[in-house]
Amino acid sequence: MNKLITILGFAQKAGKIASGETATEQVINRKKACLVLVALDASAGTSAKFMELCLKNNIPVFNAGLKLELGNAIGRSPRSCIAFLDNGFARAAIEALKATTEV
Repeated sequence: MNKLITILGFAQKAGKIASGETATEQVINRKKACLVLVALDASAGTSAKFMELCLKNNIPVFNAGLKLELGNAIGRSPRSCIAFLDNGFARAAIEALKATTEV
């Protein structure tokens, strides 16, 4: 999870993150999102909504971290979802997520 938090911080500094439900939904609908992270403690409705949106738009989606952790990683208040807008950061995040699930 630490590597993912680092990647989120770098992506935020580079301006390649959309965070929060509204902003994330907008980039998904505009087909600009490369990867979506939904917090583990997000409501069932929020999780279902973003899983469905991402499936419909063929965007990878993962449940990762808590709202507080995701928000802190990008220097913001707690966030239930975050979208990566860059393929490089998205690939790095997916690798970090795979590494944490293999351990």
